[in-house]
Amino acid sequence: SNDSVVQKTLGDGIKPGSLRSYRLDSGKMEIDGNKSVVWRPPRIQMIFDVTATGPPYRTGIVTCEAIKSGGFPPKLDTTLLKIDYETGNEGQEGGTREEDETYFLKGEREEFARVSRRSGLSLETLGRSVHIERAAAGRR
Repeated sequence: SNDSVVQKTLGDGIKPGSLRSYRLDSGKMEIDGNKSVVWRPPRIQMIFDVTATGPPYRTGIVTCEAIKSGGFPPKLDTTLLKIDYETGNEGQEGGTREEDETYFLKGEREEFARVSRRSGLSLETLGRSVHIERAAAGRR
C-alpha cells in the first residue's frame, strides 16, 4: 500500500494472504422509493487478508467495494476501501486483550452498513464473521 497510515499501522512489505472472498452483482433496473426506474450499475464486493513483513508485523482484513462505470473503456470506481487490524495482544502467548481498529481509506461507515437487497447482508455483517487472526492463521 502507498498509504502512509496503513504502512505505519501494519508495517512495511504488505503481502496478500490466502483468504479471498468476493461477490459480483450484475447491473439491473430497479424501482426506487419515488416509483422511478433507476439503473443500478454492476458492482463487486471483496474481502481479503494482508500481512506486513516489517514491524509491527500486523495482519489485517481489507474490505472493498467497486462500481463499474459506463463508457468505453469501462472502469471500476472504488466506493469503499477499509482495513481492520489487530492492536491487542491476543495473538501472543498468554495474551488476553482483544482490540481491533478500523481505518477507512475511502468511503464512510454508513456505506459499509448498507444492506444489499439481493443478499440481505451488509459488508459490515460479512466482515464481522471473519476474525483477523483466524484468517491470517490459514497461511501459517
